[in-house]
Amino acid sequence: MKKGFRECLLVSYLSILFLGCQETEYLANNSYIYTNAIKFSDCKSNIETRSDNPPYGNYLGKTSYHSVGNGFIRIEHENMAFCCAQDSIKPIASVKDGIVVVNEIEFGPSADCICLYDWSYEIGPLPQGKFSVVLLRDGDEYLNFKVKL
Repeated sequence: MKKGFRECLLVSYLSILFLGCQETEYLANNSYIYTNAIKFSDCKSNIETRSDNPPYGNYLGKTSYHSVGNGFIRIEHENMAFCCAQDSIKPIASVKDGIVVVNEIEFGPSADCICLYDWSYEIGPLPQGKFSVVLLRDGDEYLNFKVKL
């Protein structure tokens, strides 16, 4: 009896752990929007120190976006500047009233250097319709566009 209870408890715990590791953001309006990293390159080149002003302003690179079907939008960055010591960069997305906000956040230690990276990700699923998409970099808006799904 104890062994069966322990196994059941272990399965329940692992299920909760697995579900908690999904890349999902729960929104205030009870909607879910997923972000899924597609590609992230190694540092392509070290360009300057973070103490230079502005640290990223001149190195936003090239950004493209398009619908990839099933309610997903793919966002692709080329030569985007991030801290060279970052552990990861995660897009955190929310949607409300036809506006999709994606905050691209760096995680990891800080260092006095910047590297150029290529990376892309998908957000969705979103219902069919027109959306305004706002891209933020650590909370600061740097690009907005409209997309029809």
